[in-house]
Amino acid sequence: MKCLIDLSDPDVRALRRIANRRGLALARVIQIAIAEYLHRRRASWIDEVLGLWGADGVDGLDYQRRLRAEW
Repeated sequence: MKCLIDLSDPDVRALRRIANRRGLALARVIQIAIAEYLHRRRASWIDEVLGLWGADGVDGLDYQRRLRAEW
């Protein structure tokens, strides 16, 4: 899919420098940048969900032991 985006001149220059150093087309560098951004966002969402107890300072192993002690 093609799309039109607006980038600042400094960002375009920086992206072109990266493209030139890596021997890639500017479009490919932008595709890689977007893919990396989306990957980080996905990883961040997983950390937020799986790390819910971490915000409260609850140790998962201690919690498990307390529950089992009730049996």
